[in-house]
Amino acid sequence: MQLPILGAHIGLGRAYQRKGEFEQSIVELEEARELSQGRSDVLAALGRVYALMGKKAKALSVITQLKALPKETNVSPRHL
Repeated sequence: MQLPILGAHIGLGRAYQRKGEFEQSIVELEEARELSQGRSDVLAALGRVYALMGKKAKALSVITQLKALPKETNVSPRHL
């Protein structure tokens, strides 16, 4: 995992989300998901953007992925 690059994609994804540029946010967060190998905070951020876009099926898919993570994996509410 390349942490500086991963952090950049996460930061950009969240910044685009705050600006309402959801499509670009998805691009960045999908790249972050691949780099992080499904880290919970990245999945949560991605699910949030899908929900904000009204893409219910995609958002629910991400929730399913989060639920499938080991129980000791915490998802902070600030990432949702």
